[in-house]
Amino acid sequence: MKKAKWYVFVLIFLFILGACDGVANDAAAEGELPANNQNEAPAQNQAQPEDTVREETVTHDGLVTFGDTFQFNGSSGNIEISLGSDVFWGELDNTWSQHHGATIFAIPITIRNISSGTGGLNPFDFTQFSPDGLRLDSIGSSLDYDITWESNMRAGASQTGLLYFLYDDDGEYVLEFSAGFGFGDSQEVIFQIEQANTPNISEFDINSFSPSTFVPLVISDAHTLGDTFTFSGSSGDIEIALGTEITWRIVENTWSQHHGDTVFSIPVSITNTGTETGGFNPFDLTQFGSDGLRLPSVGSSFDDDITWEGSMRAGATQQGNFFFLYVGDGQYTIELAAGLGFGDSVEVIFDVIR
Repeated sequence: MKKAKWYVFVLIFLFILGACDGVANDAAAEGELPANNQNEAPAQNQAQPEDTVREETVTHDGLVTFGDTFQFNGSSGNIEISLGSDVFWGELDNTWSQHHGATIFAIPITIRNISSGTGGLNPFDFTQFSPDGLRLDSIGSSLDYDITWESNMRAGASQTGLLYFLYDDDGEYVLEFSAGFGFGDSQEVIFQIEQANTPNISEFDINSFSPSTFVPLVISDAHTLGDTFTFSGSSGDIEIALGTEITWRIVENTWSQHHGDTVFSIPVSITNTGTETGGFNPFDLTQFGSDGLRLPSVGSSFDDDITWEGSMRAGATQQGNFFFLYVGDGQYTIELAAGLGFGDSVEVIFDVIR
């Protein structure tokens, strides 16, 4: 019972942080306060892309619906959302879900980060409602191209995916965006839905949409390969020394969803410079590829991955590698941020050419 109360308290605390952040961003837009987005700390010195800010789209009769584009200043930064015009239909094939076998539909959506730092869509910032006005359960976490939890990206980058809905009769479905318990920005999107059999979700072609719009950024005070720097992380003070040699490998782990994919590694040495047991906390690390999008973790497939090596005594040193999924030549980024972005932050950028 105590654990349950502790868990609820933590969730409430995180939501309150988001609410405060949304208020601060609104005030900053009015010239009252400097913006302090929790996800922008590692990238506060990023150069803003010239075409980052766009005009608000004129909507139909004041409503936002299929085919519209709008801006939303959410808990994880300012984003531009473009809605598709197609509705894809299918059946939820997830035996672990209470809605297994239920009819579902999906709408294409493109999210572009128009903040000056890392950010994207916060899944806690939107709620779906059925025609009877009741909140719909979330079902997208196990479905292909679900964008709900996959939109963290670098400034200027964009990502396309599907937003899934549980079908509950024909009528008006509503998507409510609200940052920070309604104290921040808000936007309502309305869809008129009639059940159909086609097109099927399997017909969704991600290649028919433009790829990420990310343009490599010039970062002041950023580190690169070959540098040594200190970082006060969630698990203590450490010194990180990065090598310069890039090694190419193939994921041979048949249990990995990235089996057969190309990855590269860079050597790293981590020293506990604190006075107590500590080390590198893997939750302080985020990697971004040449498209500006967050990279999935692939290091667990390799014995020399340093990410999860654990704590060490004061003064001890660990050596290993950081692993990256290769998604094309260009600028790759390591962002280190402690304490949900409110603590220490370090950014490492480097170019990769295969």
